[in-house]
Amino acid sequence: MGEHEKALADRDQAVRLKPDSAEAHLARGGSFHALGQHEKGLADRSEAIRLKPEMPEAWCARGSAYFLLAGIARRRDDLNHALRLKPDYQEARECWPKQKSDRQPGCGETAPVVTTAWWPQSFAPKSCSGG
Repeated sequence: MGEHEKALADRDQAVRLKPDSAEAHLARGGSFHALGQHEKGLADRSEAIRLKPEMPEAWCARGSAYFLLAGIARRRDDLNHALRLKPDYQEARECWPKQKSDRQPGCGETAPVVTTAWWPQSFAPKSCSGG
């Protein structure tokens, strides 16, 4: 059993012991993500949000899961929600520039996917051309 599989087994146990723990679901979602089981990771991150909707880390993590599953509009919504909960949440702000391939299908060169209302200029989304 590899490192990620062992972590998943531990996190499965944590969820069994504390099924109402948003943190346990969030952690297990990360393990599923590391193993390429993105749909299961998305489900756990959604459960973490249901259990603790005020946790910006869960919204950001689910936004990243949507990126992996090509749910671009939903990713944008989750990242913006994380920033509404915690405007100085650096990880949510950095999510956008790190994943430059996150573009709407068929969008024009200057069409941003995310509204800039929650993004300072230095973190504003780049154009679809990657510029």
